[in-house]
Amino acid sequence: METITRQVVLGALDDIASEQGEVAADRARTALSGLFGWAIDGGYCDVNPTLNIRPRTPKRARDRVLTESELVEVWRAAGDSEYGTIVKLLMLTGQRRREIGDLGWSEIDLEKRQIELPAERTKAGRQHIIPLSEPAVAIIRTIGRRKGRDLVFGQRAGGFSGWSKAKAELDCRIACDRKKAGVKDPMPPWRIHDLRRSFVTHVNESGFAQPHIVEAIVNHISGHLAGVAGVYNKALYLAERRQALVLWAEHVTGLVDGRGRTVVPLRAAR
Repeated sequence: METITRQVVLGALDDIASEQGEVAADRARTALSGLFGWAIDGGYCDVNPTLNIRPRTPKRARDRVLTESELVEVWRAAGDSEYGTIVKLLMLTGQRRREIGDLGWSEIDLEKRQIELPAERTKAGRQHIIPLSEPAVAIIRTIGRRKGRDLVFGQRAGGFSGWSKAKAELDCRIACDRKKAGVKDPMPPWRIHDLRRSFVTHVNESGFAQPHIVEAIVNHISGHLAGVAGVYNKALYLAERRQALVLWAEHVTGLVDGRGRTVVPLRAAR
């Protein structure tokens, strides 16, 4: 490995960039850096030739937030397919796509009207309770249970798959709906994870919950729950989370049904 110098790496990355693009070159650089890190730990070489090679594409934090009208478009175009059902539940709950896409019936308690995710199923590595609004419960009740299968979605060993294809089909339906409505401009590019960011943004801006309640809903360990506060504050805020999700669901369904804003924000009501 000593023969692989910085110049050799740069030449290889140049070739990848010209043939496959700069993003592919950056990913190759990251993978190679990890390989050399392993080699150094194992005593196979002493130098990582990828050090100080700058990325070709600057990393940008995702900041796409769908407007309320865009959320309505997504909801209406989602339909009642398996993927459409997942999209609607993501919009109503603000959870990560795998937390809903890999959902199990054993994790749903309709009597308590909540989803109970075990620690191993969450990115934060802790149990997470997701209160369910009436629209969310109604959607779940439309899903047929399959004998001998605990997973709510998907056909094979895992949960839902085919995310890319389903998203492309959803985008096509949105484009068709816009064309029929006489809207010339396409919807700006968006990802499924943007629904989560949109949920957090709109629930905060609408005044449906305090920021620390919103963090609890999406199971974030940051801000209010970071550091010492998170160590000592073990409050679940279940009642407040449930209230916020109910208000958000009423707001979303009101927009979808054409009733406009039907919910008075908590801060405005005081």
